[in-house]
Amino acid sequence: MSDDDFDWKDYGERAKKEKQDRHAKWKEKNLKDLKASGMKFTFKSEVALFRDEGMPKVDFYPSTGRWRIVGVPGQNDPKSMHSGGAHGFMRWYAKQEKTDASTNMR
Repeated sequence: MSDDDFDWKDYGERAKKEKQDRHAKWKEKNLKDLKASGMKFTFKSEVALFRDEGMPKVDFYPSTGRWRIVGVPGQNDPKSMHSGGAHGFMRWYAKQEKTDASTNMR
């Protein structure tokens, strides 16, 4: 089959659907794991918000398994996203020390 015969539109549609399905599975699994952990969070617009007093403020994205620290200089850069799924996030969060809530720094 030559490139001229290949159906790129069909390929793109299938790839998009596979990605959506994969992210939906990750979201379901990550939310299930977070809820089972007993950690307190608020789910708002596809993001799990962790705002425990004295702990780093974190946005966790269940559909990708990535998170970012909010309110820390340099952490709003897309390159500062951390990954590891719900279990990686929970391990990381458990290691964080209580902070000064006014600065969100350790």
